[in-house]
Amino acid sequence: MNEAIEIPFEDIEQRINESLTGINRTLGLAESCTGGRIADKLTQIPGTAGYFQGSIVCYQNTVKEDILNVSPETIRKYHVVSEPVAIEMAEGAKRILKADYGFGITGLLGPDDDGDLPAGTICMAVTDGEQTISATYHFHHDRPGNKEIAARTGMLMIWKFIHKKL
Repeated sequence: MNEAIEIPFEDIEQRINESLTGINRTLGLAESCTGGRIADKLTQIPGTAGYFQGSIVCYQNTVKEDILNVSPETIRKYHVVSEPVAIEMAEGAKRILKADYGFGITGLLGPDDDGDLPAGTICMAVTDGEQTISATYHFHHDRPGNKEIAARTGMLMIWKFIHKKL
């Protein structure tokens, strides 16, 4: 069943900017299904260079494994679209990009299911190295719609995580 997601801020990118610059912390991303969409949205805001380390767009499993050090065993055991993979992606982004916070997102945008998962399944995780949270969502839009709501939901997860740490 699709969980209703309401993004409370039209300006979530600005809110992340203010939050991270206000506490002098940095963010690194590992984006698979969003293909750099979150990085694109964040960098539309002036001042992003004050906190944003970068984004690794890791669409292929080999990039997840070779660059982010996602375990091939984790992918085999849980599926590439899973919270354990998103967690390892977030940890890899934090480590490689030398960020205070790491975020990872992986998903199946659609339009087709892959046999194991329905289209619109999105998994994401954020970590600060001490605490990690992850979530799975099921969106029911077309491919561009799933990509947009995944990016916005990911930014909301980042913002909420930061604020629970303040």
